[in-house]
Formats: sequence, C-alpha cells, structure tokens
Amino acid sequence: MKKIIIEKYPKIIEYLLVAYLGVILIEVNLIDESYKKHVILGTLIFCTISIRAKKWDLKQMFFGFENFWLAFAWYFGATVVGIISLYGYSLYFHKEWGASESTLLEYSFGIVIVQEILFRVFLWKLGQEIFGERSIANIILNTVAFASMHIVYEGFWHNYLWLLMLLAGVMFAVLYYFFPKLYFIIPVHVILNASAVHFGIFH
Repeated sequence: MKKIIIEKYPKIIEYLLVAYLGVILIEVNLIDESYKKHVILGTLIFCTISIRAKKWDLKQMFFGFENFWLAFAWYFGATVVGIISLYGYSLYFHKEWGASESTLLEYSFGIVIVQEILFRVFLWKLGQEIFGERSIANIILNTVAFASMHIVYEGFWHNYLWLLMLLAGVMFAVLYYFFPKLYFIIPVHVILNASAVHFGIFH
C-alpha cells in the first residue's frame, strides 16, 4: 500500500480533487449551497477537460451485452431492495411524502447523470489506474467518495442519512464492479432517487 501511495500520489490527489473540490467549496461557504449542483457539475467538466482527457471504453459501458440477463437480474433485485429500504426509512423517520415535478425531475435525471459520469466513469477508471483493474480498494474508495459527497445535502448527519448513502454507495460500486454497464446503473439510480424524493428523503 505504501508503494501504491508513493507511485500513485498524483493520481490520488487528482481523485480527491475531482470528488471533493465542489463539496469543499460549498462546505467552507465560499459558494452558496443553492449552487451545489452547478459546482459539482462544473468540477466534473473542468477536471475531465483540463486535467486529463480520459480514453473511456464506451463499448464496455454502453454497448456490451455479455451476461445481459444475469446483470439485469442483479440490477433489478438491487432496485427492489433499494425501494423497500427507502420506503422503510421514510416510514421509520416519519418523512412527508410527495414532491413537485420539477424537484422530481431534477433529482431523478439531472443529478443522477452527473453523479454516474463522475463516479462510475471518471473516478472508477481513475481508481483502476491507482489500485488495479479488479481491486476491491477501488470499490471502497468509490463507495466512500460517493457517500461523503452527499454531505452537501440537508440532513446528511441526521437520522442516519449518511449510513443510507454509504449503503447506496456500496450497492452501486459492487454492481458496477461485476457488471460495468451504464445502461443498467443509470436507470436504477434514477428510480431510487425518484423514490427517495417521493418518500421525502431528499428535498
């Protein structure tokens, strides 16, 4: 691990910069919280274009259909478990259901696409460069980065929302580790975000 840290130090710094620059700017009040989505998106665009133009395997992420039905079964099962978990969380903490269509669309599509490009495309590939193609360390780093990025959202430290985000991060990272297909993980993320908004977990 020490050797990895020394040799991959620039890439680790890059990873942390991409994952947390926007979050840090918001948390230290240099940027108003209402602009959090714009800042995180801007960080993604800046890092993608300015720091490194990565060569992503679009065939693997979008067009490969090997093990299609096995992957579908796992993603479908994870979606069902996720919805049930969100429903139970909402009931336990007495969340108020319902959301406007604009809020639902914003959280369900706009944020999801940004997050998936950031975590499952850019940072996933960068994590593979740091730890290796099939390293469990990449799952752990991706999970922690995904969960902790949500600190910019209201109530992250209350009602165990941080734990819910950590579990979601584990689920997404493990699914993508075995079946790296954006055409599966984006719809799952959209459905779960929409459910979370409807159940009053996100505002």
